[in-house]
Amino acid sequence: GPLTLANSIIDQPGNNALGYGGNPNDLLVGYVLSSDVTTLPAVAGVALGRPTYVNAAAGNYRLALNSLGIDFAPPIVGDDRDLDNNPHDQDLPEVGNLFGVRDLGAYERQRSCGAGDTIFCDGFGDP
Repeated sequence: GPLTLANSIIDQPGNNALGYGGNPNDLLVGYVLSSDVTTLPAVAGVALGRPTYVNAAAGNYRLALNSLGIDFAPPIVGDDRDLDNNPHDQDLPEVGNLFGVRDLGAYERQRSCGAGDTIFCDGFGDP
């Protein structure tokens, strides 16, 4: 049957991104950042690259400030919360928008400078 892969990150170097044996016309892919694109359709919004995470070794897969995948895709009406229940589609002015303001993956980067009470904005200790 059909498969839709959208607004996603596939970060598994050395492995194919997708093994899909169905009808190629049933494969809908849009706004994907992947460490392998050889098994993905060559369409706008599919990019080769690896994101930078806040602290993957500790299980924190939120995107770091200047990571690929930040402000990557257009907003989606009705899908307004990320996995942490924070709002999607937060435009970071210091990060250029590729196709829109939505970050790829499960988490939306909320601020470029940590919490609202941040005094210094050096990134040290910020999520």
